[in-house]
Amino acid sequence: MTRIVHIAAPMPGHGAHSGYARLSKAMSARVIGPPEPLRRLLDALPSALPRRFLDPPDSGWYWNSSFLAAELAGLAVKAVKPGIIHVLYGENSFRWLGFGPQKRPGALVASLHQPESIFFKAMPRPGLLRRADALIILAPCQGDFLKKLCPQTRIFLVPHGVDTDFFRPLEKPAPEKPFTALVVGSWLRDEQLLNGLMQKCSRMGVPIRFRILADALVTKNLAKGSNVEILNRVTDLELLRLYQNASCLLLPLKDAVASNALLEGMACGLPVAATDVGGVSSYTNPSCALLAPAKNADRMAQILEFLAQNPQACSDMGRQARLQALSLSWSAIAQKTRSVYCSIIQ
Repeated sequence: MTRIVHIAAPMPGHGAHSGYARLSKAMSARVIGPPEPLRRLLDALPSALPRRFLDPPDSGWYWNSSFLAAELAGLAVKAVKPGIIHVLYGENSFRWLGFGPQKRPGALVASLHQPESIFFKAMPRPGLLRRADALIILAPCQGDFLKKLCPQTRIFLVPHGVDTDFFRPLEKPAPEKPFTALVVGSWLRDEQLLNGLMQKCSRMGVPIRFRILADALVTKNLAKGSNVEILNRVTDLELLRLYQNASCLLLPLKDAVASNALLEGMACGLPVAATDVGGVSSYTNPSCALLAPAKNADRMAQILEFLAQNPQACSDMGRQARLQALSLSWSAIAQKTRSVYCSIIQ
């Protein structure tokens, strides 16, 4: 059996049950993270030094010593033993793995997470991806710009997964409560849209409570009010309870490929109100999600009003959301990923 090695540094903000690194557990893959001595060494160097010699210039905010340490450790493994080396976060840790000998039978795989609006800022030398045997994209919206970088035969669509055992609906329906729109996450969230939406709902007299879990950079500019609750950090169990006790998941987005919050909310049986950007429509369907055009607070307010006034529709959409999430369980995604491995090592 071909050995499978995953390269993954910890991602800030991901709980134990969240994030793409859950794929490794589902596949029983060996995981190589950043060796602590190497990470400390990189941190001790003047930042310009590793950026100049060990990372492409102008990689900006995506550069991180943990990502680089994990990649360098993976490069050492790649040079010694054959196997499939899969970089779980390609934008973070596919700078140097393409160099050096590739032991056979083996292959280099990179999963890519960012939309076009972010990708070329995160990966200023995208031509390096030509050294990969396979690129895994998480939504069709990535295919158009990536096929300009490498042959389409090396691009494989495998969606993001979700832990449907942990993220699940309450066994018994929750008691009547104020309609609560839950907003989770910070990456590519549209704070301006969210502010406008909250103001419109207030003027319309729609009785909605907004519960917002995001980092301080997102929440500091949000309007405050008696119907707005802001949280900055919670435990895994508290996050689960937030999903389970919400009435709907609200995702005001600037752009997106895959979204942990989207999949986790759906797995917990929440109907979705989201901005129709990037890969959102490829993870949802009209039976479980109502989508609004980008920056359209009026349409989003109408969606929330409809959901708040139609509890049966919410219940029906929530059941469909759970079914959609089950099709994206990590066991299902692991099987699709194995198929990619098989196709490139035959």
